[in-house]
Amino acid sequence: RVNHYYLFDQLIPHSFNAFLGNWRTGLFGDHRGLMPYLFRHEPVQTCLVLFWLIRRSSTFVRSRRELPEALPATTSPADFLALWLLVFWCLLCSIGYAPSRYYVLFLPAFTALAGLTLSDVLIFRASIQNRTSAAIGGLFAFHFAQSALHHLGVGGALWPSCVGISVAGALWILLPLKWDAARCDAAARAVPTAALIAWSVLNLYWTGDWLLHLTYRQREADQWLAENLPANSVLIGAVTPGLSLNNRFVCVNVIDKLCNDRQPVEKFAPAPRYVLILDDRWREAWWQHNYPDVIAPNRRIHAFRGLLRPFFVIGVYKIPDSTAPKR
Repeated sequence: RVNHYYLFDQLIPHSFNAFLGNWRTGLFGDHRGLMPYLFRHEPVQTCLVLFWLIRRSSTFVRSRRELPEALPATTSPADFLALWLLVFWCLLCSIGYAPSRYYVLFLPAFTALAGLTLSDVLIFRASIQNRTSAAIGGLFAFHFAQSALHHLGVGGALWPSCVGISVAGALWILLPLKWDAARCDAAARAVPTAALIAWSVLNLYWTGDWLLHLTYRQREADQWLAENLPANSVLIGAVTPGLSLNNRFVCVNVIDKLCNDRQPVEKFAPAPRYVLILDDRWREAWWQHNYPDVIAPNRRIHAFRGLLRPFFVIGVYKIPDSTAPKR
């Protein structure tokens, strides 16, 4: 049952349109997606990796054109890293559920390729002398604009697309730069230092942002439950395990088609029982369908705001002593 749930309910797209939607989100999504995440959290490493992939692809294509009958070239360890990375990128853009914790699957290859790019000045010189930078610059500009507009409350992809296309077009026109060899070499050698400085600044920003916005809301919610509910209470719902790390309540995780979705309320009578769910605009549909009376608004005894995500609300509902599920 567990394998079936994760494979067929969460991972495999249910239609071709869903598959295309997953790719659109993975490449150009706003609130979630592979490339949006990488460009917002690790833009320096992402650009370095894309430089490497484009240069390696162009080298391979050029060699096949010049020697079409030649035997395939011997692959290098870097090619293995690239294959590792691309396989997981394609997988994570295809499946229906790909949270950022899944990205750890490709991070070793991702980091290694970024390091290899920094050590190869020829990659940056080639980028100055041809138009390979145009696509990367346009993609970076798109995600930068999308992130900036997102924080300003402006959604949609129209304006970010205009910015990305404009930057890509400008780079396409400006490149290759009419510089002499000495100037190209000097600029290429300066890129690794600039990249390391930018990487350090960005990571200091993200780390500082995390440290400056630490809260104790989850611990305080845990404490509120311990102080206000009977000691032998049973907490029911998908969010309950995370709110019972420091108390001794029995927690029943309820996820439709995965676990405890068959009369979870009735099984634990006559103990005092409470339902904890994502509430308000994120109200969980399974509970609304199966136990509408239990989660009626007048039964909510408390609400935790800003847990898990700043916009989430977790409602606490007291279950009546006798409750029957909706048939």
